[in-house]
This record gives sequence, structure tokens and C-alpha cells, in this order.
Amino acid sequence: MGSALKIYFLFIIPTFLLDPYFQSGFKIIKEYLMNYTLILLIDRLMDIIGNGGYQAVLCLLFFVAGLYFRRKGLSYAGKYGFIGIVTSGILVQILKHLIGRARPVFDNAYLFWGPSIKNGLIGFDSFPSGHTIGAFTLATIFSEVYSKGKAIFYGLAVLIGFWRLYDNSHFLSDVFTGMVLGLMVGKWLVNRYPLRDVKED
Repeated sequence: MGSALKIYFLFIIPTFLLDPYFQSGFKIIKEYLMNYTLILLIDRLMDIIGNGGYQAVLCLLFFVAGLYFRRKGLSYAGKYGFIGIVTSGILVQILKHLIGRARPVFDNAYLFWGPSIKNGLIGFDSFPSGHTIGAFTLATIFSEVYSKGKAIFYGLAVLIGFWRLYDNSHFLSDVFTGMVLGLMVGKWLVNRYPLRDVKED
């Protein structure tokens, strides 16, 4: 967890500085690709698999399946994946609405309005990325159980974060912060509740 914080504080200022440039670049890319059917399908798929509600339901299904088939690794991943999604979801919503950062649609990477719930503002909940924190929380937990799938889990998490940039839903620093927080939540859970004899490669 300490190393994740060190990485975060080392790179967060550069990512903030790069925010408007990444936003402009991804807007150009999206305008070029948005009419391709495959891209539209991927866009929809990323929105679904990155959604915390779907992730929570999937984790519960894994937990039940693990109990039914007596697969300790699967039940562990499902149980703590669900706890991780709930934990990261609460954390990210608190931060989003306390900080009140404008979404990229406002075309101002440095527009912060403070507590957005208090002010009744819509679209001021960009920082950090909820999809990304959830994806990296799950990637960390599932990688702990299924180590051979680590590249797939983290690759999918990176793709979800990348797509939030492509979709003009978040700035680079939103996604970067979501990644670091997701890694921290996932690591905190697997360290607090170790796998012991349930690891399944």
C-alpha cells in the first residue's frame, strides 16, 4: 500500500498537467472511430463490465457458485470481490461529491466546485473514476486467487480505465487516481483476510 501511495504522489501532478491534452486527443480519436459498429459494441461492453452494480452481482454469483461446487478460491474471490466493490464504491462516491470536479463535457480540466451534493450540481463528479477503482479492486483480489490470470485481470482493468478516457467520461488524473485507490482497496482486503489454503492456480 505504501508503494502505491509513493507512485501516486510521484505521478499525480504530471497527470493533472496532461489532462487537457489527453482529453483533446481522445476527442479526436472518438470522432474518427465513433461510427464503427465494432467500436460501438466495445463501448457498450465496457460500460457494462465496468459498472459496479453488475460487478457486485457477478461477485455474489461467484460466491454462491464457489459454495455450491466447494471451490474455496472461487467463493473467496466472490465474497471479497463483493466487499471490495462495496468498499471502493462508498469511498469513490464520497470523494467524487466532496471534490466536485467537472466532467470532461464541460471542457475545463481544472474546474472544481467543492461538495457537489450540497450545491445540487450535476456532472461535477468526475474525480476519481468509479469504473476504474472497481476494476482494479477486483483485478487485485482475483489475481491473488488465480495468479495465472493476473495479466488478463489487470489487462481488463486497464482497458476499462482507458475506455473511460476514450468515452470522454473522465480525465487522465481521474482514471489514474481510481487505479491507485483500487489497488489499495484490493491489497488491503487480501492482506487483512489472507487466502491461506484457498489459492487456486
